[in-house]
Amino acid sequence: MAGNKVFLPCDTQPSAQDKVDMVLWFKKANGQPFYTYEVRGRPMNQPKSSFSAIGTRGYFYAMSTPAILLLEHVTPADSGIYWCRVDFLHSATRNYMVNLTVITPPNQPTIIDARTQDSIRLLEPYNEGDTIELLCEVKGGNPRPSLIWYLENTIIDETFEEEDNGVTSNALTFPRLGRQHLNARLSCQASNTNLSPPPSKVIILNINLRPLSVQIVKKQEQLSANRSYEVECIVTGSRPAPQITWWIGSRPLRDNVINFSQSNLTRSVVQLVPEAQDHERLLICHAENPHLRAKSLEDTWKLDVQYVPIVSLKISLTSKKSNHTLEGDDVYLECTARANPRPSKFFWFKQGMQIEHNASAGVFVSEQSLVLQNVTRIDSGEYKCAAQNDEGKSTSNPVYLQIRYPPVCISSKNSQVFVVLEKKTIELICEVNSSPPPKHFMWSFNNSKEYMDIDPKYYKSRGSTSTLLYTPSTEEDFGVVSCLAVNTAGLQDEPCSFILAAPKQRLAVIR
Repeated sequence: MAGNKVFLPCDTQPSAQDKVDMVLWFKKANGQPFYTYEVRGRPMNQPKSSFSAIGTRGYFYAMSTPAILLLEHVTPADSGIYWCRVDFLHSATRNYMVNLTVITPPNQPTIIDARTQDSIRLLEPYNEGDTIELLCEVKGGNPRPSLIWYLENTIIDETFEEEDNGVTSNALTFPRLGRQHLNARLSCQASNTNLSPPPSKVIILNINLRPLSVQIVKKQEQLSANRSYEVECIVTGSRPAPQITWWIGSRPLRDNVINFSQSNLTRSVVQLVPEAQDHERLLICHAENPHLRAKSLEDTWKLDVQYVPIVSLKISLTSKKSNHTLEGDDVYLECTARANPRPSKFFWFKQGMQIEHNASAGVFVSEQSLVLQNVTRIDSGEYKCAAQNDEGKSTSNPVYLQIRYPPVCISSKNSQVFVVLEKKTIELICEVNSSPPPKHFMWSFNNSKEYMDIDPKYYKSRGSTSTLLYTPSTEEDFGVVSCLAVNTAGLQDEPCSFILAAPKQRLAVIR
């Protein structure tokens, strides 16, 4: 085979009391040797050798029995009769000839539609009763290959033609495709040697047949939403298996669909989980063979779906100035429910705990509304409503009510007293509680003589905490250090104060 290596034998075995003097290799019709192996006056393992025509592709194994000339990466040009001439010291010259044939395999065959000259057509199914006309072509091959059509393992056409451009072709006409040919293997095989498997091109015959009937089975009079039901559709007469699609109204059902095919009958099973909006919609089983331009068939079933309430909660504020809820505002929460049958009862919850009607506390509960009057910060939290009917009970989306209020000191006492030595640094921590968290802090200092704001570079703020490192240097640096926080609800009413006193209980005034 082209590209492989070949071993050409040469009988160099001398008679008794004799030895090889020289080995010459020729290719017939060429008078000059292309390889010389000379041991005259030399040991056998130290010859004088040279290649001319074949270069590094050749190597001579003189010590093997018989001797072998190795040719690597052979090409069709290497074909021919090789002549090995062996000269002995005493005996007559021996000649040995080898006929080398290098076979080039053909390329992969190509199958095209003989009428359209288009190979894409082969990817489409044929219809029952069609006559197919296919052309198989193969390029190359030395010697020229035979080109034979097979149906499964049976020869159906071996009338190939050899064209002048090196192409071998075989035109096949195969009439009256029938059911017995469905999925049969139609192959075109090119062969010119037994040294390797012949290349071939295979197509699988796919025959289209029309669906004859469609029927939905396992129907129920009434369904519950979000529960699983197995619904089956039976389609007969279609080959290959029909394309079956399920629909609820205009919505396709693509998940949880399994099709089973046997002979000319296909069962399609869908795990139907109807939703509330599917009430009184049509469930459709649609069957078609898209390769046959025939009318599709379908069967329908009108659904009767019962479902638990679909509940939604929204909040309304009395404040016209902003979307924020401040202490003292009134809050209205409205619960809406869509259900079949209609809800029989509603429930209200805060942080998972049920809310009861309490007029004295400003809490008014009706069927679909909750009113909170004069809210305070303790009314902040997550609110939900729920509705119940014969199908069950469901809960609404959560609504988080955030009551906004200005910052206040976390410490139970707004003022704290610290005794500090001069030139000793003290860390003052201002912590507040607010909703939302503070936007920024402000520090100030005052004594009996003056008041001043402290530069922000002397303190750091993060979240609800601000820290000031303060070092009194003189008696005037003792006094009251105050901290105020601001958020979107407003400015802190009472500052957090730190009274700094010297050990002598004297207050100094900051410079």
